[in-house]
Amino acid sequence: VAGIYGLPQGANAPFLDPTPLTQAPNDWTMLVTVIGGGLSQSNGLAIDGDGSIWVTNPISDAGINAGKGSISAFLNNGVQVTGAPFVVTGLGAPLALNIGADNHVWVLDSTSNHNRGSLYELSGSGSLLATHTTGFNGASLMSFGPAGTTLWVVNGNRALARLNSGNSYAISASNSTVLPGSESPAGLTIDGKDQAWTVLYFANEVVALDDTGTQLSGSPFSGSVFRPISLAVSSGDNVWIADQQGNQVTELGADGTPSPGSPFGAASFNGFATDSLAIDGGGRVWVVNGDGSVGVLNGDGTAASAVAYGAGQNMGQPAGVAIDSSGSVWEVSNSGTGTLSKFIGLAAPVKTPLLGPATLP
Repeated sequence: VAGIYGLPQGANAPFLDPTPLTQAPNDWTMLVTVIGGGLSQSNGLAIDGDGSIWVTNPISDAGINAGKGSISAFLNNGVQVTGAPFVVTGLGAPLALNIGADNHVWVLDSTSNHNRGSLYELSGSGSLLATHTTGFNGASLMSFGPAGTTLWVVNGNRALARLNSGNSYAISASNSTVLPGSESPAGLTIDGKDQAWTVLYFANEVVALDDTGTQLSGSPFSGSVFRPISLAVSSGDNVWIADQQGNQVTELGADGTPSPGSPFGAASFNGFATDSLAIDGGGRVWVVNGDGSVGVLNGDGTAASAVAYGAGQNMGQPAGVAIDSSGSVWEVSNSGTGTLSKFIGLAAPVKTPLLGPATLP
């Protein structure tokens, strides 16, 4: 701390302090931003078991995969993985990315297969292992269950499908449930019982399915959500929901009932729309604001910080957030060419890859 405080400050110095301190603080919060490496209008974000960061780019940088997408990968120190960015044969515009229990990288592409979409399985080194196309029709979201072998996928016809090796990762009527309403879900998460939770943005509802595809009793739930956009589940199977227009976070119990005091607001939400969230290994909720800054709540909904981390850093439009096994908070932005930012050691560590609820390593 003292060494950093003693570094020169100013426009050409390593650190620029807009409000100069008169003495060394107790600690520092450090933010590192990665550019290049194929990042371009990036969206999907996931961290593998080795700590590498994987990002989907629906539109590639010039010269990488003209008119189509690519997959970027970085070591935990921000250095590009050898061979990245990866271009997969047939890849169109990848939208979502997850890591399985075997550390394989799964990429959901909405425009391949005659614009019906495909699911690609890649090795940890980026090589193509398999392509799945049966039943896909504009799929947009996916998430692994707690065992890392069951993959839930939101298809374009509002159907939520539960896939695994037993059904060859093919979407069919037998493993799909058509969701209520008339809109496609905006977010998806899986709890510790392999139950799927998703949100309907305009209907202001939360829909939950058990592992057979049957809606939980009382679903769809409301819980005072307002324009829900993203959700995550805690180790106790409570579901946290970012309300984009409500500037708040809603917590539902495992049975869908609102937790006492929910919805929660905080000064660290910065007055901007809340966009996405992640839960760390200690149960704290990290909320990315519309300006890219990050607010944080304790597990009981009280504010863990009076200010937003990264406020005023012009980090761009957020598109995803994840926490690694060292407790660093990673955020990807899809503004302009795309950036990947790392708040070093800010959160409690999370076991990666993230499968179901967040747990300590």
